[in-house]
Amino acid sequence: MQLKVGRQLGAASSTARAIVIRAPEVEIEVTCAGEPMVEVDDDDIPPEAIVPDEGDAVSICRIGKRYAEEELGVELLCTNPGAGPFACDGRVCLPKAPKPLPASD
Repeated sequence: MQLKVGRQLGAASSTARAIVIRAPEVEIEVTCAGEPMVEVDDDDIPPEAIVPDEGDAVSICRIGKRYAEEELGVELLCTNPGAGPFACDGRVCLPKAPKPLPASD
């Protein structure tokens, strides 16, 4: 699929949703929990999010977190939590560390 910035993606096997923040010019396959993600409309109501309390940071997609695959140049923003991980062309997208705020001395 050709990704475009601002496109909202969802997968049938997970309640996780994501918005494309950064996208390369080439076509790539984006998956979540092993299933292909497809473009969804804002009108589509995602199923109720069921997020396990336990799990590592990669296998659970958390709302508000950014996930990136730096080599491909892809960045996703999770807008609905759910089972993961997000992956691009088989490479797992890792959560990005928050940027430190400047000191306010």
